[in-house]
Amino acid sequence: MVPLEEPYQKGWKRFFVLRDDVAKSNKAAFFEAILDKINTVEYSHRKGFKKKKRKRGKRIYEVRSQKLRQFSECEWRSPK
Repeated sequence: MVPLEEPYQKGWKRFFVLRDDVAKSNKAAFFEAILDKINTVEYSHRKGFKKKKRKRGKRIYEVRSQKLRQFSECEWRSPK
């Protein structure tokens, strides 16, 4: 085994980003700070982020939905 200089992974990575008009606005730093806290990352070996599902005996591919992170009230009020 040889250690790699830069680790890599096989597949695709999906996450939320700010729209261009929001990123160029005056409050871009505010929205970026919020997005850093609620953003989720999803990995898939398929580019379309689909999962295999059986429906009436047929195998179909269904797009996986990605949601933002939700936190409790005590996490929201925490200074961290």
